[in-house]
Amino acid sequence: MLILLTHMSVLPKPLPASGLTKGSTVIPTIARRDGGNVEQMLRKREEMLSAGLYPGVDYLIEDVSTQGGGVVVSVRPAYDLVKKLERSDWPVSVPFSLAPRWYTPRAYNTLVASFAALIAVGWLAVGALLASALTLSVVPSDSMLPAVQRRDVLLVDKVSPRLGWRPESGELVLFRPPDALREIVRRQSAAAGGGEGRGEALFLKRIAARGGDAASPPEVEVFPDGAATIDGRRIRSAVAADSPVARFVAPTRFSLADDAYVVLGDNEAVSVDSRCWGPLRQREVAGRPLLRVLPPGRFGVVK
Repeated sequence: MLILLTHMSVLPKPLPASGLTKGSTVIPTIARRDGGNVEQMLRKREEMLSAGLYPGVDYLIEDVSTQGGGVVVSVRPAYDLVKKLERSDWPVSVPFSLAPRWYTPRAYNTLVASFAALIAVGWLAVGALLASALTLSVVPSDSMLPAVQRRDVLLVDKVSPRLGWRPESGELVLFRPPDALREIVRRQSAAAGGGEGRGEALFLKRIAARGGDAASPPEVEVFPDGAATIDGRRIRSAVAADSPVARFVAPTRFSLADDAYVVLGDNEAVSVDSRCWGPLRQREVAGRPLLRVLPPGRFGVVK
């Protein structure tokens, strides 16, 4: 515990205005202490959102200038956002002072990991049994927007699956990648020049259907355009041909076994899910998300 507190005392510092350079990636943030009371913090957050500066999102700096004695930064998101957050006027120019804190991605990830570790130590203090029953998982992608965002830290129950828990339709589930998904991860990692990734991280999706609930197995069909149906009922609409997930869609038709699930991401344009690699088996279910513990401003039950 003492070692962890010592580590927390040397956390990365926010970037000064002079640390923002054209072509670099930065992450604006806000915390309760940055805005005074809660009302002031929420007002400040709304100002950021209105300007297109979303806390916790990676931004690419396109220009840095000085106007009226202050630094102005021209930025655009470093990756595609969920549709309701996208704007037609990227890049946006905002004063450096609009965001209380700016971090590099590396510094931001260090902060998240450090606070997650502190929370984990708190849970460990409850006892070894609790530690073996719960774990913390950092969400690595945008596939579950808007319900769960990139870099959210979830508290996960990992005992229930061992005791026979079967997630219901609509519930979130963490799982180990099936072989087909593992192969997609391996190819993507190799194509990006990162070697052959092993795809061992846990994945988060939502249950769209499960086998064993009806007298006859549900019939699942995935179409070339990304649309999907169960017993003829549409569960996913077609995606645009240029959407990130389009090249992974694997047209198929299969009967859903009693121990299997169809899982989908809420952000259908980017989620590599059962449309791409087929059903999820019960043996691959690894945990049930309970709470979002970070960021603090969105602490609560995750649905």
